[in-house]
Amino acid sequence: RLVALYNYPESLESYVQMIGRAGRDGRASDTLLLASRADAGTLKRFARSDIPTRADLRAVYARLRGRSEVQPEELGSGARNDPDPRVLVGMLEQVGLVHRGFDVGRSMQIEVPAPPADSGERIDRLLARYESEAIMRADRLVRFAESSRCRHRQVAEHFGETLDEDCGMCDVCSPLPTAAVERIGAVPLPGDIGAVIYRAVLELRWPLGRTGLTALLRGSMSAPKSARRSSAFGILSAATQADVKRWIQLLEVAGALQAFESEDGFRLLRAVPSADVPAIATAGNTNASPADEGLFERLRTWRLERARTDEVPAYVVLHDATLRELASAKPTSEADLAGVKGFGPAKLERYAEDVLAVISATGP
Repeated sequence: RLVALYNYPESLESYVQMIGRAGRDGRASDTLLLASRADAGTLKRFARSDIPTRADLRAVYARLRGRSEVQPEELGSGARNDPDPRVLVGMLEQVGLVHRGFDVGRSMQIEVPAPPADSGERIDRLLARYESEAIMRADRLVRFAESSRCRHRQVAEHFGETLDEDCGMCDVCSPLPTAAVERIGAVPLPGDIGAVIYRAVLELRWPLGRTGLTALLRGSMSAPKSARRSSAFGILSAATQADVKRWIQLLEVAGALQAFESEDGFRLLRAVPSADVPAIATAGNTNASPADEGLFERLRTWRLERARTDEVPAYVVLHDATLRELASAKPTSEADLAGVKGFGPAKLERYAEDVLAVISATGP
């Protein structure tokens, strides 16, 4: 039998209670806890969110004033996530705002004295202590899960017991054999990247937007389920997300891909039949020409002037690496510019005309 916990319970006590259900008849059973560092952060957030607030205490106190007997359900606001009224009354009692007598049936016997002069400070200290204890409970459970000490010994010590020796049965004392991991190298990029992207879009049963198409080509599980059945799924897994998006944009600028809006308002892409598909050069499949130093300096001069006009730092306009690539490739059209690393849609719209003019004025 197996108890599987797919994230952290709220405390070590809760964990012990949950796993104990499998072994109540004395038969052997296994426990599997699935949790990550992100789950540890979530556990702490939940721990904090469970702590009553000053507003919760203030609301219950207002309902208690002038009463000597009250039932718990009279103290709540009716909201689904209301804290337990009995807990709130107990907290008010701890700071001296309420005296509670013996219950009569379901009714609580209450006395509300004059509030202490420092009641606000008392409440702040109490809430701080509750938060500290909640975080400590969460941390204790995370330490238990991440520790390399016998699990049974840790649980026993938490409840004030001492074991003479380790249990010999937990994952620390008797770890399972680890399967060998096969290392698979990255799939090399195809030589005809433009054609690969174009065919992928052309063969899609349902069109995708830029984000979905990028996920498909990179083999991401965030791609729509229908897209994962494409023969192009993961074909550009060796490329970065930024590069794939830039290549898709290049095909749009070149007219090989066309953006359109679906009936429900989504912006999608479709392949233009019989379009001329631009060749896409990458660092791995092209030999770049040396940068034209004269053109590079003219581009730097233009960048400085544009940065002053826009009142932004020069690097916000274009990085030196982008300027060097421009000085090497000497693009002559927006489609060429879209193939230069660092030229996204926004920069194309903003700077394409100026950059092409600088390059054109330089000559071949």
